[in-house]
Amino acid sequence: MAVLAARELAAELGIAARFERGNVYDAADLLRSRYDVVYTSWGVLGWLPDINAWAQVVVDLLRPGGLLYLAEFHPFIWVHDDDLRDVVHPWNSAGVAIETEESGTYADPTAPLQLREYGWNHGTGELISALLDAGLVLERYTEIDYSPYPCFPDMVEEAPGEFVTRRWGRRVPYGYALVARRRA
Repeated sequence: MAVLAARELAAELGIAARFERGNVYDAADLLRSRYDVVYTSWGVLGWLPDINAWAQVVVDLLRPGGLLYLAEFHPFIWVHDDDLRDVVHPWNSAGVAIETEESGTYADPTAPLQLREYGWNHGTGELISALLDAGLVLERYTEIDYSPYPCFPDMVEEAPGEFVTRRWGRRVPYGYALVARRRA
């Protein structure tokens, strides 16, 4: 439904855009093209059980010399309970799903829904090793001391689009960003 709406909006605005629906692990076969840039934004990797397979998809989608830009939540923040008091999840789930019960949705925390979610925490070492093993060259890695949105209770916006918890402030990594290049 979202892809149909996106296609209709692009047509209405006269924008040349392509929207596809599929499993991310099948992206190279679905798109049948190579790109200069693959961009992965905050909150994507935690839904993927196999980070090595994902890294290979990235390589398969990039032209030689192409770049991966990635910004993601740091595994440090996802080891904690929702109150950020206790460590309840592994920092690197090593292929084992983290199962949680959630109320509402990230788009509407007050929605009258009760959901069971499955996610995977990928340590930064696991991620970087997967990218290197797939054939990418790491060009930059930076840790980020804020979240782009208030994903935990008790977060405050210290600067536009930069949320931190009152408890931790900017003393911990909330995210990281990296740039990796496919060898020419």
